[in-house]
Formats: sequence, C-alpha cells, structure tokens
Amino acid sequence: MSKLYLTISFLLVAFGQPAWNWLFGLIASVCGYALFWNVLIENESPKKRFYMGLGWFSAIQLLQLSWSLSHPYYYVFFVLPIFAAAIGAQFGLLCIFINKKNISSIFNLLIISSLWTLFEWMRLFFFSGFSWNPVGIAMTGSVYPLQMASLWGIYGLSFWVVFVNLLAIRSWQRKKQLIAIVAWVSAAFFPYIYGAIHLQYHSQAMAKSDQKPFNTVLVQTAFPPEVTIDAKDRKKIISYALSQWEEIFSTLKKQQEKPIDLIVMPEYVIMCGTHSCLYPYASIEKLFQDNFGQTSASLLPPLQIPLAVTKSTEQGPQHFVSNAFIAQGIANYFNSGVVVGLEDAQDVSGQREHYSAAIYFKPSKETSVFSLERYEKRILVPLGEYIPFEFFRTLAASYGIQGSFTPGKAAKIFQTEKIPFGLSICYEETFGHLMRDNKTLGAGLLVNLTSDAWYPYSRLAQQHFTHALVRTVENGIPLIRSTNLGVTAAVDSLGRIVGYIDEQTPQSVYLQVPTYTYQTIYTKFGDYLIIGLCLLLSLFAFRLRIIQSQTF
Repeated sequence: MSKLYLTISFLLVAFGQPAWNWLFGLIASVCGYALFWNVLIENESPKKRFYMGLGWFSAIQLLQLSWSLSHPYYYVFFVLPIFAAAIGAQFGLLCIFINKKNISSIFNLLIISSLWTLFEWMRLFFFSGFSWNPVGIAMTGSVYPLQMASLWGIYGLSFWVVFVNLLAIRSWQRKKQLIAIVAWVSAAFFPYIYGAIHLQYHSQAMAKSDQKPFNTVLVQTAFPPEVTIDAKDRKKIISYALSQWEEIFSTLKKQQEKPIDLIVMPEYVIMCGTHSCLYPYASIEKLFQDNFGQTSASLLPPLQIPLAVTKSTEQGPQHFVSNAFIAQGIANYFNSGVVVGLEDAQDVSGQREHYSAAIYFKPSKETSVFSLERYEKRILVPLGEYIPFEFFRTLAASYGIQGSFTPGKAAKIFQTEKIPFGLSICYEETFGHLMRDNKTLGAGLLVNLTSDAWYPYSRLAQQHFTHALVRTVENGIPLIRSTNLGVTAAVDSLGRIVGYIDEQTPQSVYLQVPTYTYQTIYTKFGDYLIIGLCLLLSLFAFRLRIIQSQTF
C-alpha cells in the first residue's frame, strides 16, 4: 500500500500543474502531498524523513523543470540537478517536522505551512531570484480557486495547499473524528466558494462598467533564437533582420483599418538594437509601400539623427535607418502606440551600458516629431543576460556569451489615450511583487514581452503563462502579452482568457480587452501580508517551542 501511495502522490504532484494536467493539480492541492506524508510519518527518524522528502520532491522538480533541457546549451544538464536538489532539500527540511505528534494540533499545521511558505519566498533571493514552481500553482487550474490570489498572492496559495494537505493527513490519522474530516473538507472547498462569490461580484461590476475595451494587436513572430545567425557576418545579419521585418509587416497587413490603441511585439523582436542605422532607407520605404500602400511612406519619421544617418556609398550619399525608425513609422501609420522589445544602449559616466529593453513609440501626426520611452528589464536571466562568478563567466565564454546587461532600477508607467500601462519583460511576470509595482504606480493594464524560443517544444511556455494568469488576479488588472514563441494572449482582471494564439507561426491577433480593474488586498499589502503572518507564526512557535521534533 505504501508503494501505491508513493506512486499516486508522485503522479498527482509532478503532473499537477495547468501546464501538464489541471485536474491533477486540483486533486494534488487537497490530498496529493498528504498521500506522501501518510507514508512519511511512519518513519520515526527525522533523518529518514528528510531524505525521503529530498528524494521525492527532487524527482518532482526534475520533471516539472524538464523544459530547461530543450535549451541548446548543454550546461543546463549541470544546472538542473542542482536546482532540483536545492528545492528538494527545502522540502526535506519541512518533512522533518511532519510527524504524528506535530500534526495533532491545528496550530502546528499552521506553523509547518508557514515554514514552507517562507522557504519558497526565500528563493527570490537566489541569484536573480527563482520564482518557478511554487506549490500554489496547483490551485490555478480552475478560475475559481485562482481568485484567492487576490487576497495574498501566489505564496498565499502555497500556504493553503500545504495547510489543506496537512489537514488531510490529520483527518486520516483520526479516522473516528468527524470534526477532523469536516475541517479538511471545509478548507478544501473554501477557495471554490470564495472564488465563486468573487467572480460573481466582479463579473457583474465588469458588465455594468461603461469603460471602453482596449483595442490591441499582439504580434507573434516565431523567429528562431539569434544563436542560429552568424554574428560576424554583417551583411547576413542585416539581410536577416530585414526578412524579420517583412514577416512582421505581413502579419500587420491584415490589421489595417481597425481602431488600435496599442501594437505589442515580443522581447528581442529584431536584431541590431534600437538605434543602429543599418537598413537602406529605400528598402524600408519599399517595405511600407508594398504592404500599406504608396501613401504610407508619407507617414515615415524624419531622416535625421537618431532615427537615420547619411552615409557615403559607391552609389553616392544614401540614407540608412534604424529599428526605431521602422517602429515609429508603424506607430504613425496605424495611429497607435507601439511597444517593441529591443536591445538598447546608453553611455553612463563614460561607460556604455546595454539593456534588455521595451521601447514605447507614440504616434505623431507631425512626422517631424519623434519621441520614445524605454523600460529596462529588472530581472536578468543568469548565464544568459548576466554572468555571476568568474567560473560561470569562463563557462559562458566557451559558448560565445560575453558580457552582461545592466538591470533596470524601477517600474515605469506609460500612457495611452485610454489607459496607463506597466511593462515587464519575459519571466519578470513570474515575480508577483514586480507586477504589483506597476499597479501601485497607477497602471490599469499589464503588458508583457516574452520570448520562450530558447526552450522550444517544451512545457515552459504554458508554465510561464500560468504565472501571467496569477498576476492578473493578484492585482485585479488585465494583461496582454506578445511572445516570439510561447503563449500570445490577453487576459482580463479575473484571470479569464480573452484571446489566445497557440500556433507557432508568424501572425498577429486583434483583441478587445476589458479594462475593468479593482483594488485587491494583495495590491495593498503585497507579499508582506502572507510573509509577515508566516514569520510571526514561526517566531512564536520557536519562542514557545510549540513544534517538538527530534534532532539528527
């Protein structure tokens, strides 16, 4: 029977994410961990419980993070086991406290749930922060329990998953006590009851709202990673970048004559940076005319620095333009804001700093006017966008990765005619406190630019998108996201999908997104609420020595 429990618990928890199986996730959130703990508590040795928890949960992490193995660089085969073992060790430490005596008290269950929540939260301080795989993700497979994120965020959901599972094992150990079973069942159903009430209230408010929908065009480019292009061949790079713009123009062509508030393109959408003037003006003029008509060229921005330069060539002086020139031209033609993910650079105190950036271009009826705003990515990918430690710099250099980006320092709010919005780039949206910054600064919409192309044909895109859904409910705010490869979608402020692209081909989608927003407890207090509660409970338990556990 023990082997059966272990097998079932592993399958439920390992595959219990919306990216794998949403139903397994909902089951795991109420009893998946309890099945494992039911076997665990038969071991009186804390040391054995630690190693059982370490092995079981490390194996789960290896499966859930297996998307990383689709990366083209083989160093992930070294990194993945380290991360899996580190998270498994956290779970092993938790298992030390799970014994028959400790689970007899509801207060002890709260303490153990608090410890796990603190363990998950502490991962945010490892390198750039590790935000993947909080156990609360298991609750997000249904829109009803997802609504509890509005109270206390993803870590609050993790707290609840552990607490409910502990109630389950407590009720199993007390088979003759009806009150223990009622406590477990009540806690298991509470998120659904709360979610139903929350959804009903705000759905009615959304229906009564007189706010106009936000009209957006989301572009999915489906371009391969830049590593496939020879970075030393200048002509080849320019030719390839032009072909990328041709694909984008082809997808935008069908969106003409529609009222658009914002066009969004993915992270690192085009090579060559923001202001490098590499494209012959004649080629870009022809690109506009072929796709948008002869008159479209009249809406192009001025041929002057920083958008264009004049160079001497064998054919005489010629104009060359940049990615910024093209993006501004698109904004002018569609009379819409345009957000583009590009690499950007700036001289700071005599040194050139490079950024992974999102550039916002506003339309201008006067073609002589040009202005852009920039958001710099704050959370950089270790070994990809920044390189910690000398050992890793040497390792990265062997793969041709040199240098690091400079991280951004703060959230920024950008304004459209209808609604202010906040930007995030790639896996920044997996960090609840960063997305909360945008809402507290006045954003009425979250905009995310992502490229999951480095992990093709894997579960990453769906796991990434699950975090995006949580962010909308945490802050009561709609979200739109444009991806290279991944999930390009719009989500309303209740975590419901408005529109979705799942075909991995270059295309764009026109969506009308409800702009209804509402204040949440999470927006007001952030992670401080659940983390503060967990710290108080843990310190109180330590002070009074509530949890009695043997030592090694």
